[in-house]
Amino acid sequence: GNILYSNNKFRETFGYRLDEMPTTEQWFALAYPDPEYRQTIIARWRQAVDNALQSSQEISPIEADIVCKDGSTRHVEVSGAILPDRILAIFNDLTERKMTEEALRSEKDFSTTLVQASPTFIVAIAPDGKTILMNESMRNELGYSEAEAVGADYLTTFVPEADRKQLAEVFRTLT
Repeated sequence: GNILYSNNKFRETFGYRLDEMPTTEQWFALAYPDPEYRQTIIARWRQAVDNALQSSQEISPIEADIVCKDGSTRHVEVSGAILPDRILAIFNDLTERKMTEEALRSEKDFSTTLVQASPTFIVAIAPDGKTILMNESMRNELGYSEAEAVGADYLTTFVPEADRKQLAEVFRTLT
């Protein structure tokens, strides 16, 4: 349970010096101050180490939120390897990636809400003629559910037969 080494990047990222965390027990207490969360992470880490010992493979990654010395939190992936006389733990900081993913998710949620709430009819059609998206205003006017609209052939399902040939020609010129 003794921690023998931490590199400069570890100290830069988390702020802890080796003398502040000489054992894994002290590391876990610093990195995971919430006792319930700490026990969850310890159990997941031990399971990953046990699996690696049984399979003679590397320690499979687990994700965790680590509280840094300055009080900030970093989202990391912890993996490692079993060496003859020690365990090598590798911390991969995923914080920026997670923030970017969340921003993209929020942006997508906003765009989706905007399209769906628009009173203007909005439809997206794939090159093969299948409906990819039809907003709520258009579906309500046409009397279709989302499940009925998405995936349906746009021309044959939503366009009157008299207008299909002309609209099909417009589609051909766009592709």
